[in-house]
Amino acid sequence: MKKWLFVLLAACPVWSQVAKKQLTEADYGLWSTLEQVQLSEDGRWACYTLTYESGVDTLMVKSTRTDKTYSFAGGTEGRFAANGHFVFRNPDGAVVLVNLKLGTQSQFPNSGQYRLALGGRLLVLLENVGTTAGDLLVVAMDGKVLKRIPKASLFSMNPAGSQLVCDYEGQLLLLDLNRVEQPQLIDVKPQIYQGIVWQANGASLAYLTEGAEAYVGFYQLAEKKHYVFDRNQFKDFPKDGELYHASVTELSVSDDGQRVFFGVKPKQPSQDTGGVQLWNTADKLPYPRKRAINGWNDRVKLAVWQPLTQQLRMVTSVRFPYQELLAGQQLALVYDPMAHEPQFDYDAPVDFYLQDVATGAERLVLEKHSPDRTKMGISVQGNYIAYFKDKDWWVYDIKTAAHHNLTASLGSSFTDPLYDRSGDVQVCGIAGWTPNDDAVLVYDAYDIWSLKTNGSGADRLTKGRETSTVFRVVPPKAYETVGSRSDNGLDLNNGLVLRAVSPSKSGYFNWTPKNGATPIVFESNRISAITKTANGVYAFLREHYHLSPQLVVQHPGGNQMLVYQSNTQQQHYDWGFSKRISYENSKGQLLHGALFYPAGYDADKSYPMVVYIYERLSQYYNEYVNPSLRNQDGFNISNLTSQGYFVLLPDIAYEEGKTGQSAVECVTAAVNEVVAHESVDKKRIGLVGHSFGGYETNFIVTQTNIFAAAVSGSGFADSISCYLSVGDGNLKQETWRYESNQLRMGVPLFDAFDRYLQNSPVTYTPKVKTPLLLWSGTKDNSVNYRQSLEFHLALRRLGKPNILLLYEGGGHSLTKAEHQVDLTRRMSQWWDYYLKGGPKPDWLTPDTF
Repeated sequence: MKKWLFVLLAACPVWSQVAKKQLTEADYGLWSTLEQVQLSEDGRWACYTLTYESGVDTLMVKSTRTDKTYSFAGGTEGRFAANGHFVFRNPDGAVVLVNLKLGTQSQFPNSGQYRLALGGRLLVLLENVGTTAGDLLVVAMDGKVLKRIPKASLFSMNPAGSQLVCDYEGQLLLLDLNRVEQPQLIDVKPQIYQGIVWQANGASLAYLTEGAEAYVGFYQLAEKKHYVFDRNQFKDFPKDGELYHASVTELSVSDDGQRVFFGVKPKQPSQDTGGVQLWNTADKLPYPRKRAINGWNDRVKLAVWQPLTQQLRMVTSVRFPYQELLAGQQLALVYDPMAHEPQFDYDAPVDFYLQDVATGAERLVLEKHSPDRTKMGISVQGNYIAYFKDKDWWVYDIKTAAHHNLTASLGSSFTDPLYDRSGDVQVCGIAGWTPNDDAVLVYDAYDIWSLKTNGSGADRLTKGRETSTVFRVVPPKAYETVGSRSDNGLDLNNGLVLRAVSPSKSGYFNWTPKNGATPIVFESNRISAITKTANGVYAFLREHYHLSPQLVVQHPGGNQMLVYQSNTQQQHYDWGFSKRISYENSKGQLLHGALFYPAGYDADKSYPMVVYIYERLSQYYNEYVNPSLRNQDGFNISNLTSQGYFVLLPDIAYEEGKTGQSAVECVTAAVNEVVAHESVDKKRIGLVGHSFGGYETNFIVTQTNIFAAAVSGSGFADSISCYLSVGDGNLKQETWRYESNQLRMGVPLFDAFDRYLQNSPVTYTPKVKTPLLLWSGTKDNSVNYRQSLEFHLALRRLGKPNILLLYEGGGHSLTKAEHQVDLTRRMSQWWDYYLKGGPKPDWLTPDTF
């Protein structure tokens, strides 16, 4: 019998009748989270991290064939090197090189950036960072320092890991790692450098300096030619512009080494309004967003410099402030997201133009297309743009400027059938492209399709629809070992790794043109985080609600080995279990829910239940949950099951214009199903939701009294006031939430005023009889805390009991530990009082003056 099966049985509540302890707050700190799994390239070692809420984390390395284990308390940034070596950073900042065979270590104190080079045979790092004697070290796997370059602060390695450039006393040195004793000086003018990047093939590099006289440099290695960008030579360089290194305009070299891209940040005077805000309904944007954008004048612009011909031009501008470079970097997709404002969706449709970055010539590719990037993608070689339009996938052939419909003849839908929000449909998305651009891979609800870009045909690669199994491509860079990662497309001849989820199972499959999809692992547990090696060794995580995550390694042939079982202390405590339930709404739609049973469940007893709601949550029935006081919304399934509660997460299906009513109907149907078949006391059921779930909770308690108590966090309460407001985070008018998104009104307020009122909790405040606990953060940029305050004040005016907790400085979800702990404890006390008849918390007692 396989070793992991023993652990699975040990974690199951029916395995043993040995008396177990009840879980308490004092025990929560014992639980850890298993994450960041890696395999060495030969598959002989696995690395993983155990994180604790106390912050005392542990980095682990374990043999996949024996019990040999290394434990590094507080270790981070772990990476496997060649020949059985491992590198990590310890808590005091030292980089540590470990020989896993012998257990010997070499430490390099006060280290900054580090990289592995020459296929993991060398370690390159910056030592003594922050001192006057910072050094760049090149280290062999035996710990011997092969080269030390003093007074260095940064370095950059070429894509092959065979050469690097570093600064040395304000100058740039080029170092061939195969001949470390012969560094070459590149830039002799002392500077402070803030960025160094390489051409994709390593033939050239570019760098950016800092300071008032900052400049961009370019160096060709074979020719040993050095070019410096002089802004004063170019009239097109923005007046008073500053060279700027930012994520949206990263320094880069084109694949052919002919162009260097960098950012330019315009200097703009401060906006002086004279203390007066001017709001105009004819403006493209509401005043707060208009002021923040400032006509795109403040946005960093992308420049392209051609060092060999000494030409410069701006790729982006006020007219086209956004861009995406295509493969080869000769063309850019440019656009202005505000061109079709004003409008009242979340984002306006976009006109996409192709721009020749050298000449500036432009052509319109897509007009008024959705800005949703799941509906659009650029091919690997930059020959095609795929886009979703009128229920079909199309491609735009860049060379011929022709549009081709790829799916019109298939008779299949590529939209998400479960997406029931207002507004545009949601597509299942693009999986990727083949390396030579001859096909684009797209998803339908279940399967993966290969669509020939020349329109010659399409193939369904998987057969998920027949078994209700959803197949999705796992990108190679997400699972392959370091050194074999590639962004060069999905080569079908090399096969694919697929993620698979059915109503009762999850796991991974191998797909090949010959055999189709064959399972790697596919079972009733939740399987996640797969990684693999070139020699066919896999590692993945296995869990279920009753089974704390396991790290499992599967060797060629399918033989599995349990490498690590997390949270073995669970076996000493009563623990719940879960199942997936089914029920129907009034339209006969089959819905599901995740039901979690109380720890130490006894079918002869009657239990209280807490119902947590959002939209569709049944997929979490097999997810393990650590008990914790650190919960961003105060809700924790394992806390509740250990305290003797059933927990239900029901699915909700919506009818447009009846959002609140849909929630009432589906939630009550789910509750009735559970009450009819489980040991749940129907007089002791609580309801809780956060954000949109908070809105649903607010509405449900105005329509039914089946809940003994409820908790609503950061929820909407007044459809009218919210609709006629501007979001604090995105600075957009909140109309989009109602007309074309989650609140599902589908039409403007003034076309269906009654519809808005009928779905607004505040409208029915007089009907509220359920004790309701409201909470929000005063810095919530998603749902303004005034929505909760408004509901509280409505209840106050009607003389109805209500508690509102406002967490000062708290966001939409609480991130401060003290806020998380406070809310979790108060919610526990709330449920204990209203659902178990426990003592009344002091904070429920009103003030007495």
